[in-house]
Amino acid sequence: MQNILFLDIETNPKSKSVDYGAVFNGKELHERNTGKLEQWIKEAKYICGHNIIKHDIPELKKT
Repeated sequence: MQNILFLDIETNPKSKSVDYGAVFNGKELHERNTGKLEQWIKEAKYICGHNIIKHDIPELKKT
């Protein structure tokens, strides 16, 4: 499962907060800052996630 970034983004429309969760190469991420996530996206060969096309990618494009 190396080189696969598993991603999930949670949003709260009321507070406009965004929470990023990911697993990559045995490491876990749970943050509101995109810095580490952006690095992992660059390193990953594949990105996998629940509802990634309709939700997560558009949310990432906003940032």
